[in-house]
Amino acid sequence: MYFNADTPMSISMLYYMDKIYLTKKITPSVLAKEMKVSRPASSKMLKKLIALGFVQKNESENKGNTFTVSLTDKGLEIYEISNKINLELIDLLNQYIDFKDIDRIDEKLRTLLHEYESL
Repeated sequence: MYFNADTPMSISMLYYMDKIYLTKKITPSVLAKEMKVSRPASSKMLKKLIALGFVQKNESENKGNTFTVSLTDKGLEIYEISNKINLELIDLLNQYIDFKDIDRIDEKLRTLLHEYESL
């Protein structure tokens, strides 16, 4: 098990951490734009990630009251675990799914989604 009950984690948090990891240092405004969310929504998520110790504020090289954010060592560890899970899932899918027949797979997934939505 990669995460435990003491590690409050959501998919949204992982998406934010992924974007922060890929850019190394990013301003909250740019992060909001990249995530396609409002600045207040991005700020709220950043506050959570900072409080959990996954993200840290850094002084900006530019003057003014801007700052950048980056992953902490703890955040980097979580990111790497998440990435490992993703790679394991891809490997598992590759073992059981013939992606040459992607149209048939798409049709089956849409059928499953339709059945799920009708419950």
